[in-house]
Amino acid sequence: MNFVRRVTGAGNFLRRLAGAVVLATVLAAAPPAAAQFVPGIADLPMMDGLGGDSEGPVVFDTPHGRIVVATASGGLDKKSVHAFYAATLPQLGWQRLSEGNFRREDESLKLVISALPGGRIRVRFRLAPVPARAP
Repeated sequence: MNFVRRVTGAGNFLRRLAGAVVLATVLAAAPPAAAQFVPGIADLPMMDGLGGDSEGPVVFDTPHGRIVVATASGGLDKKSVHAFYAATLPQLGWQRLSEGNFRREDESLKLVISALPGGRIRVRFRLAPVPARAP
């Protein structure tokens, strides 16, 4: 009888272990909640409440760097959008120059916010290389 209990106990342990391995594998393979980024600017987070516009970004590669113009809209207010990016972008290496204007290394980022009908706003993101200074 003890032999049967030991085998059954071992079977339960193996089933639990197999279940734990399967669960761990599934959880490890599941992607985390997808972070949203501004279309065309992979390292620029999109504020919750904004969505990329259907026209998509305009992207140019130049010898001096990339130029990206993207727009997003949503039912937010201008002040909260400026506050979000003023708080978030310095954590990503951006220096705030003035409201809506940032610089990181050799790139500048400008946010222009305009009102839309129905209390919505549109945010225009413009990423461009910083012009080289004349010698």
